[in-house]
Formats: sequence, C-alpha cells, structure tokens
Amino acid sequence: MGSRNCGKSVLLQNLILDICVTNSPKLTSIYLIDPKMGVDYANISDLPHLKEGIIIEQDRAIKVLDLLIKEMDDRYRKFFLRK
Repeated sequence: MGSRNCGKSVLLQNLILDICVTNSPKLTSIYLIDPKMGVDYANISDLPHLKEGIIIEQDRAIKVLDLLIKEMDDRYRKFFLRK
C-alpha cells in the first residue's frame, strides 16, 4: 500500500475535499470508513457530504459496505439491463 508517512491519508483527504467542493451534498454522499479510529480524517468529519460520521466500528462498516454493494448492483441492473 505504501510506506509510512508518505502522504496516503493526505491524498485521500484532498480527493474527498475536491469531490465536496465540486459537488453539492444533494449530489454526493460519502461514507468514510477508517479503521484507525478516525485519526487521519478528524479534520473533515463535519463535511455535510458525509452520510454519517466517520465509521470506526467494524460491525457498522460491514453493514454499510453491504448496503453499498446492494446499491451498486441495483444501479448496474438499472443502467445495463434496461429493455
């Protein structure tokens, strides 16, 4: 993934901020899962684009990922399987 202190979190924060600056919260919903207890993303935890706070609990992360996979599959079916 990359060595320590090489800026991975900073890059991700900047990508998230770019998405938020160029899209309204009505158009963009972000789920942020951070297994490091939100340490790296505390400064962006109040963005209105976040559907909920920073997700740090494993059980909640699993539920959210299951919901997102279902949403992705539903959108795929709607987009590609139209008749």
